[in-house]
Amino acid sequence: DIFKGNLIEERVIDQGIDYTGRTVLLFSTLEQKDPETRPDSHGLLFRSSFEVRFRDTLDQPVSADHKNRLEWHANSGNLWFARNFLDAGYPLKMWRQEISDFYTLGGFDSLRGYRYGSVPCFRYLLLSTNLERSLFPGRELPLRIRKRHARLHQFRGLFLVDQLFFQDQADIESPLKYNSSIGLGCSWILSGEKSGHLRFSFYAAQAVAENTRPFIYLQTSFFRLEKAL
Repeated sequence: DIFKGNLIEERVIDQGIDYTGRTVLLFSTLEQKDPETRPDSHGLLFRSSFEVRFRDTLDQPVSADHKNRLEWHANSGNLWFARNFLDAGYPLKMWRQEISDFYTLGGFDSLRGYRYGSVPCFRYLLLSTNLERSLFPGRELPLRIRKRHARLHQFRGLFLVDQLFFQDQADIESPLKYNSSIGLGCSWILSGEKSGHLRFSFYAAQAVAENTRPFIYLQTSFFRLEKAL
């Protein structure tokens, strides 16, 4: 494992093997409102983890970190669907600051609209909102794939906002910085003759106050429901 120490120069200052111990606390009330016909869930999820890193041997602690994630899923009938996420990460203790780890945000799974891993930080608070609305409710587009019947349905429009508050220096009194992004897109579900379904999400996200081009994302997820749609 090679550690890249300086956040700007990314120069290698140490080599070794990291051992990480992790304890996770999880609380969830998420459940599917209609498990037979829709993959959407509603409720809360809270996840808190504590990690301790060691370098080479277990008697050389490097740092201890605390990360939290709060999710809130809400649906309004069969028209509006909201998913909100709050993520926070920060070090509890740094015994060896010169090789302590840092977070790298950016990409489809954190700060959308930014290049993957392009925002380094020691502490962060990330607020993400996904708001979806059904388009053409009840409409379906029949298809035939390799002599099998399939269809596209559950078309939705997507609006997203990401807001990041972070510090990119180890000093707790270092300046607080802010990045944000917005995006638009759509999604649909491809269903076959059985209970397996494939969801496609296609959207673009643009960093606010940044002179960059928007990033285009295509995400797919496979899931099964209790009956064919």
